Amino acid sequence: MVYINELIGDFGRYHFWLCFIVFLSRFNVSFHQLAIIFLTAPVEHYCPGTNNTCCNDPVFNTTVFKRTIITEWNLICESDWFKDLTQTIFQFGVFCGSLLFGITSDIYGRRPTLIASIIIEIFAGIMSSFLPDFWSFSFARWVVGIANGGCIIIAFVIVMEYVGSGKRDIVSILIHIPFTIGNMVVAGIGYLIRDYSYFLLFISVSNVILLFYICLIPESPRWLLVVNKTEEAILLMEKVAKINKLPTEHIRRKMEFYQLEHRTSKPQSTALDLFRTPNLRRNITVMSFIWLIAATASMEFLFTSVT
Repeated sequence: MVYINELIGDFGRYHFWLCFIVFLSRFNVSFHQLAIIFLTAPVEHYCPGTNNTCCNDPVFNTTVFKRTIITEWNLICESDWFKDLTQTIFQFGVFCGSLLFGITSDIYGRRPTLIASIIIEIFAGIMSSFLPDFWSFSFARWVVGIANGGCIIIAFVIVMEYVGSGKRDIVSILIHIPFTIGNMVVAGIGYLIRDYSYFLLFISVSNVILLFYICLIPESPRWLLVVNKTEEAILLMEKVAKINKLPTEHIRRKMEFYQLEHRTSKPQSTALDLFRTPNLRRNITVMSFIWLIAATASMEFLFTSVT
């Protein structure tokens, strides 16, 4: 749908405003991504009356971190691996959310799906700060991960569907800057709030701020056209073009023509089209592998930076 950007521009004032709003949503996403560093912060312990370091009632040194999930559920010795398991569960949730919310956004729209993912992240995050046992806590973190994955993927899709192809490379790079800033901010939050329960509560409630400005994000005109909501798409595109100081009088006529042409000449595309030709199969495989390695390396660096 290159013709959409021919009518609303590749990157104008409206695009700048939209990117600014969406970029802010990436800021808070990093909080839960890196929360595990402070949830499982190293805490020294000893076993009273014995020289062993493994016992049922260890005494923890709480001078630095008052409470972590390690001190809360004695995740030491043979239970030490549980602290890594909870992050694995969270990241699996991110994976599930990327798939689930990607499909959901195709059915119900980008905007409501993004708002729903933020609301779910808020409530699941608040729940995780109060749950009394490891498994219910990990389940809540899995749900947070699902919502977190939804926020990441839908925010990216909205921006890419508005910005013209000539500007997508630079915008796809810039969208990661707020995430990086969030990484630095969450370090300060972890320094100031050293009780894991209050820490989770704070980073979850802070996402409420997202709802006040994320509701300003409009629906994607591309999605509106795909689901045959042509009138809504035309009105939205006229608004965008007007803010970008572009002519609007020809938008309705051209969009109605394009929609008629699209319905009569183009078959419905699916995700399977990514694998129909050798060139596409090769590209999607290589890009997926590169993304896997890059994401794994960056997460490994972040999660092991405290050891």
